[in-house]
Amino acid sequence: RLVGATGDVTLLDIFEGRRQLLVYLHMWHTGKPAAQQCEGCTFFTGHAQELSYLHSRDVTYATIAQGPYQESARYRDFMDWTMPWYGAGDTPEKLLAGRSFGAYACYLRDGDRVFE
Repeated sequence: RLVGATGDVTLLDIFEGRRQLLVYLHMWHTGKPAAQQCEGCTFFTGHAQELSYLHSRDVTYATIAQGPYQESARYRDFMDWTMPWYGAGDTPEKLLAGRSFGAYACYLRDGDRVFE
């Protein structure tokens, strides 16, 4: 279960109709103030500003934060980031498939099928 600004979404929804999806899996320390969030994840996320080039290449860029959407979205807003933002909710294991947060993941869509 992923959560976005409008509620629950699927990984397929995050593609926004494009064929490719590049996701940054942002570590999130629930309940901690902004100054105690992951510096590395903040650094990498801060570099994803202008997405029009990726969009012109049929790529959607999004961030999926570990933990609750509402809390991490406030951080995104505080940092003035505009990329699509989602929370991994309470079940990130399927999304991670043996990885951890603090990494990129790439997906390819063929119709309703998604490949990593």
